[in-house]
Amino acid sequence: MQSAGPPALSLEPQGVQRRLRAAPRRGVAIIGLGSLLALAGCFVDQVSGTDTNATTGPTSIGATTTSAGATSSVSKTGTTAPESSTSDATTSGSSTTGPEPEVLIIDVEDGLNDALQDPDLSVKVAFGWVTLNSPEHYGALRFAIPEIPQGATIVAAEFLVYVDGTDVDSPRLEIYGELAPNPPIFAVDPENISARPKTLASVVWSADDVGDGWVQSPSIVSVIQELIDQPMWMPNQHIVLLLDATNQASNLAPFEFRQYDNSPDFAPRLGIQWIDGSAP
Repeated sequence: MQSAGPPALSLEPQGVQRRLRAAPRRGVAIIGLGSLLALAGCFVDQVSGTDTNATTGPTSIGATTTSAGATSSVSKTGTTAPESSTSDATTSGSSTTGPEPEVLIIDVEDGLNDALQDPDLSVKVAFGWVTLNSPEHYGALRFAIPEIPQGATIVAAEFLVYVDGTDVDSPRLEIYGELAPNPPIFAVDPENISARPKTLASVVWSADDVGDGWVQSPSIVSVIQELIDQPMWMPNQHIVLLLDATNQASNLAPFEFRQYDNSPDFAPRLGIQWIDGSAP
């Protein structure tokens, strides 16, 4: 049976102007980005993956959720710095307060911002699912990033997709970003996904039986960081995530999730936690 959608932060369809609203009964809690995305749509703890370019460090930073929100296409949550952060330690016994981390939760805006490329190189934009069950399949997701400036430090990042059944819940893919400061929407031109330039950073997502419903990717911090570090990057531009099915992808281990055109309320969602490195 199809779930009713994200349980705690609900989506209200309003064209491209959709916002996540915090459920009032949640109150205030200190949580990590994974848990924040859990509120936005069912955390899945079976997910496994490897960020091949990530540096060692905390996987999440505490975030304070509030009980109300406004209406927009993006949810922004202010967060508090972690008490265990070594960068805040001082020899004098007093602590130095740095920039507060912030969280953005961003939905795919419309049907032109997610796409599938089939083995025959054709691209499906106005379609229902991204299906990755052969090495020749590609998927792509495009998100508007309203506030993160160049030079920001990405603390945590992952995305959510909605999987329809347990017969299509075994991801075998590598996640890249499109190396362009503001990549265009997708088109039906042949190879419109695979021909796009890729980041050096990538993340392998390989797991069995992650379950149906909302499924969370591995950390993609290194990919998002490379995109934000581009010389021409500035806020209010877009990023694209390129999903390249690996050689292990097959009909025996298929992975499929909904595109915006299937159901806007179940469109892919990106979560990013960041610190403004340009702040004093």
